[in-house]
Amino acid sequence: MMGVEARIRWQHPKYRLLTLAEFSPKIENTLLDIEMGEWVIGSALE
Repeated sequence: MMGVEARIRWQHPKYRLLTLAEFSPKIENTLLDIEMGEWVIGSALE
């Protein structure tokens, strides 16, 4: 394996599908940021 790429999107309940660049600044340096990162890595390794 040379590399892996994971893309995250959030289907906002009121708006549209948001990209990581649109919502990550709002959760940066929070517990949710850490939990999401751990979930992404775990999901990618599954």
